[in-house]
Amino acid sequence: MKKIHFIETIVCVLMLSCVSAQKTASYYAAAEALPYVKNSRDTQLKQTDIVPLILSHFENSERRPKALVINYDGCRIDLLPFLDAETSAVFSNASGGGFYLMFTGGEDGCLQNTRTAPGFTTQFTGKWALEEGGHGVFNNGLLKKDEPRTHFVRLAEKGYVTAFHFLWGAYRSIFANDRRYAEKNGLPVEWNRCRPKGEARKNPDEALMREVIDRLSVEGEGEVDFLTCIFENTDLAGHHFGFSPDEERYREALLEIDGYARKIIETVRNRSTYASEDWLILISTDHGGRNFTHGAQSVYERTIWISSNRPLQR
Repeated sequence: MKKIHFIETIVCVLMLSCVSAQKTASYYAAAEALPYVKNSRDTQLKQTDIVPLILSHFENSERRPKALVINYDGCRIDLLPFLDAETSAVFSNASGGGFYLMFTGGEDGCLQNTRTAPGFTTQFTGKWALEEGGHGVFNNGLLKKDEPRTHFVRLAEKGYVTAFHFLWGAYRSIFANDRRYAEKNGLPVEWNRCRPKGEARKNPDEALMREVIDRLSVEGEGEVDFLTCIFENTDLAGHHFGFSPDEERYREALLEIDGYARKIIETVRNRSTYASEDWLILISTDHGGRNFTHGAQSVYERTIWISSNRPLQR
């Protein structure tokens, strides 16, 4: 009798493994079918690749280099088919360069939680939390180590004006060491937490968009060279209603912030100095999600993406 139960258990495990493999393959197949895709599940970029791409742009540009990174916090890749392939910020931006599959959460031997703090700290430093020389933020609630420095600081040390626009107050604590280092050395790094007042509190992401547009509209003395911002509505909708493309409010959150991103990119292109500037524009996310949360290593949480207005090479 025990032998029969054992065999039944093995059969059940094998069946579940087959179903899981099929779901994973289907998830990647849908991602690979998105507009302007330049890679596959086997050639995914790493979240650690973003910093070298940005630094290389500033080092190798023949005109005045500028860069903008817009983040949709917690936006699963299978939510993106609800965007218009030609007019959305994500895909219209990718039409000039490409759309790339990417992964977060670390690699064998240096895994980290697929949460917000680890994801963005990796995006800002180019390191996993627990690899040699890593940033140490393997979960929320931790302070980034002195080294490696964020790209904000590294570019400011080269004389560029950099800015980070955000809503979540925890970023001030996570990057406290970099903030103090920048202040001590008189580096032009801005840590701009958006704190909406009055009616603006009803939609903090819209208030954030307006602050970013105002900052990017400055031309001449004090203008910004590199700016990163993070919209949060997709992540908030996922936690409240579910990280699933079947959830209407999760889809609505994406459409809303993609509209904000379009306005920000239009602001860049309307600069009177745009023709003499060399802009790298990236749109990305920090993690995916599953059910009402994220943090584990499922394909739904690890798979992220990046849209670029120019081809990316590692």
